[in-house]
This record gives sequence, C-alpha cells and structure tokens, in this order.
Amino acid sequence: MRRRVRLLEVAALMARLHSPLVAVVDTDGVLVGAIPLERLLTSLAISGSGG
Repeated sequence: MRRRVRLLEVAALMARLHSPLVAVVDTDGVLVGAIPLERLLTSLAISGSGG
C-alpha cells in the first residue's frame, strides 16, 4: 500500500485479497516491512477503533 492508511483499511484489504499479510513500502516503492494478520488484530484490539 503506497499511502498512509487506517487499520480498518488494512483489514479490508486483507479480507478482499484473502491474504493474512500486507506489504509495507516506502515512497519509492521499496519493501520496508509487512503487517501480518495477528499484529493487525492486536492493534485493532488495543486501539479500540480503526484509526
């Protein structure tokens, strides 16, 4: 994903693509990390929202 996104947007992307992992890239499109489903769910539980 090439822009700042909310947690719920990442969750929606994972659901739409049936993927438990989303790549994180910098502004040049270089892979800098990934968001696994487990980490996303933990972040959603802690934040209590999609922001």
